Amino acid sequence: GKMVEYPIATAGELYIEYCYNRYRYSKVGNNWNWGNGGDLPSKTRSGFIANIFKKLAWKVGVGSCIDYQSFFHLRLVYKSLLNQKRKDMVIIGHPKNLSPASLEYFEQFVSDVKGSNNFRTL
Repeated sequence: GKMVEYPIATAGELYIEYCYNRYRYSKVGNNWNWGNGGDLPSKTRSGFIANIFKKLAWKVGVGSCIDYQSFFHLRLVYKSLLNQKRKDMVIIGHPKNLSPASLEYFEQFVSDVKGSNNFRTL
Protein backbone atom coordinates (compact mmCIF):
# COMPACT_ATOMS: atom_id res chain seq x y z
CA GLY A 1 0.00 0.00 0.00
CA LYS A 2 0.81 3.66 0.07
CA MET A 3 3.19 4.97 2.73
CA VAL A 4 3.71 8.56 3.91
CA GLU A 5 6.86 9.55 5.78
CA TYR A 6 6.81 12.35 8.34
CA PRO A 7 10.38 13.41 9.19
CA ILE A 8 11.11 14.52 12.74
CA ALA A 9 12.08 18.19 12.81
CA THR A 10 15.64 18.96 13.93
CA ALA A 11 17.98 21.93 14.41
CA GLY A 12 21.61 22.51 15.35
CA GLU A 13 22.76 23.86 18.70
CA LEU A 14 26.28 24.49 19.98
CA TYR A 15 27.32 21.76 22.38
CA ILE A 16 28.03 24.22 25.19
CA GLU A 17 24.53 25.72 24.83
CA TYR A 18 23.08 22.21 24.79
CA CYS A 19 24.85 21.35 28.06
CA TYR A 20 23.85 24.63 29.68
CA ASN A 21 20.18 24.22 28.71
CA ARG A 22 20.14 20.61 29.79
CA TYR A 23 21.54 21.60 33.19
CA ARG A 24 19.15 24.56 33.51
CA TYR A 25 16.05 22.53 32.68
CA SER A 26 17.14 19.59 34.82
CA LYS A 27 16.44 21.87 37.79
CA VAL A 28 12.78 22.32 36.78
CA GLY A 29 10.50 20.63 39.32
CA ASN A 30 8.97 17.27 38.44
CA ASN A 31 11.46 16.62 35.65
CA TRP A 32 13.81 13.65 36.01
CA ASN A 33 16.04 11.99 33.45
CA TRP A 34 16.38 8.27 34.16
CA GLY A 35 19.38 7.69 31.91
CA ASN A 36 22.98 7.88 33.02
CA GLY A 37 24.82 7.50 29.71
CA GLY A 38 27.83 9.47 28.60
CA ASP A 39 31.00 9.46 26.57
CA LEU A 40 33.69 6.89 27.12
CA PRO A 41 36.46 8.43 29.23
CA SER A 42 39.72 9.37 27.55
CA LYS A 43 42.77 7.36 28.61
CA THR A 44 45.12 10.35 28.87
CA ARG A 45 44.82 13.75 30.51
CA SER A 46 45.70 15.56 27.25
CA GLY A 47 43.13 13.48 25.37
CA PHE A 48 40.50 14.42 27.96
CA ILE A 49 41.29 18.15 27.62
CA ALA A 50 41.38 17.97 23.81
CA ASN A 51 38.00 16.21 23.83
CA ILE A 52 36.48 19.04 25.89
CA PHE A 53 37.73 21.76 23.53
CA LYS A 54 36.63 19.80 20.48
CA LYS A 55 33.11 19.44 21.85
CA LEU A 56 32.83 23.15 22.68
CA ALA A 57 33.06 23.97 18.96
CA TRP A 58 30.64 21.26 17.82
CA LYS A 59 27.05 21.68 16.94
CA VAL A 60 24.81 18.85 17.99
CA GLY A 61 21.57 17.88 16.32
CA VAL A 62 18.54 18.38 18.50
CA GLY A 63 15.10 17.06 17.70
CA SER A 64 11.58 18.17 18.42
CA CYS A 65 10.91 15.79 21.25
CA ILE A 66 9.05 16.18 24.54
CA ASP A 67 10.86 13.39 26.38
CA TYR A 68 13.04 13.81 29.48
CA GLN A 69 14.74 17.20 29.46
CA SER A 70 14.67 17.56 25.68
CA PHE A 71 11.46 19.55 25.56
CA PHE A 72 13.29 22.89 25.71
CA HIS A 73 14.47 22.38 22.11
CA LEU A 74 10.96 22.86 20.68
CA ARG A 75 11.30 26.62 20.24
CA LEU A 76 14.78 26.34 18.70
CA VAL A 77 13.57 23.75 16.18
CA TYR A 78 10.43 25.77 15.43
CA LYS A 79 12.49 28.92 14.69
CA SER A 80 14.86 26.89 12.53
CA LEU A 81 11.93 25.57 10.47
CA LEU A 82 10.53 29.09 10.04
CA ASN A 83 13.92 30.26 8.74
CA GLN A 84 13.89 27.37 6.23
CA LYS A 85 10.32 28.26 5.23
CA ARG A 86 9.17 24.73 6.08
CA LYS A 87 5.57 24.26 7.12
CA ASP A 88 5.52 20.93 8.94
CA MET A 89 7.00 20.21 12.35
CA VAL A 90 6.75 16.69 13.69
CA ILE A 91 7.06 16.43 17.48
CA ILE A 92 7.60 13.04 19.07
CA GLY A 93 7.37 11.70 22.58
CA HIS A 94 7.08 8.42 24.41
CA PRO A 95 4.60 8.11 27.29
CA LYS A 96 7.17 6.47 29.58
CA ASN A 97 9.58 9.37 29.13
CA LEU A 98 7.23 12.27 29.84
CA SER A 99 7.32 14.37 32.97
CA PRO A 100 4.87 16.94 34.35
CA ALA A 101 7.38 19.67 33.46
CA SER A 102 7.71 18.51 29.83
CA LEU A 103 3.93 18.41 29.42
CA GLU A 104 3.54 21.91 30.87
CA TYR A 105 6.23 23.24 28.53
CA PHE A 106 4.60 21.51 25.56
CA GLU A 107 1.18 22.99 26.40
CA GLN A 108 2.73 26.46 26.63
CA PHE A 109 4.56 25.97 23.32
CA VAL A 110 1.35 24.89 21.56
CA SER A 111 -0.63 27.82 22.96
CA ASP A 112 2.12 30.27 21.87
CA VAL A 113 2.27 29.07 18.23
CA LYS A 114 -1.33 27.88 17.79
CA GLY A 115 -2.68 31.06 16.20
CA SER A 116 -0.98 30.57 12.83
CA ASN A 117 -0.69 26.79 12.74
CA ASN A 118 -2.82 23.67 12.43
CA PHE A 119 -2.15 20.69 14.67
CA ARG A 120 -2.78 17.01 14.01
CA THR A 121 -2.18 13.98 16.18
CA LEU A 122 -0.87 10.88 14.38
